[in-house]
Amino acid sequence: MDARRRGVAMIYQELALAPHLSVAENIVLGMEPVFGPFMAWGRARRMATDAMAQLGPAGYFRRSLVQRLSVADRQLVEIGRAVAIGCSVLVLDEPTSSLTQADTVRLFDLVRRLKGTGSRHHLHLACAGRSEGNLRSVRLCYATA
Repeated sequence: MDARRRGVAMIYQELALAPHLSVAENIVLGMEPVFGPFMAWGRARRMATDAMAQLGPAGYFRRSLVQRLSVADRQLVEIGRAVAIGCSVLVLDEPTSSLTQADTVRLFDLVRRLKGTGSRHHLHLACAGRSEGNLRSVRLCYATA
């Protein structure tokens, strides 16, 4: 949690999502907004919507159960969680190991888009994994996102 508070997010090869929860619930997991002793669902949904909007259009809604998503879409939920905490360093551990070629292209298009967009924080991306041409170009890059 100390790394998280300092803006470091790590997305491991084995994704750390709760499949029985929704996209929104997974994004705010561990940092749930509350109103007294109750979950502030409106704020949680806004946090999830804002985070996922930075990643581009998705073919699912924040209420979708994670267990119904493809591996690539689950990875986007993990990245959405990192965006929601305002990470300044994002480390991806072998991000393409379980993705199809098309999903790999989609992931690195997203990484390049995050690198090229201007927003409220700086983002350093580090990728560890196979030495594919696609991956080499973003293995370690400084990005403004």
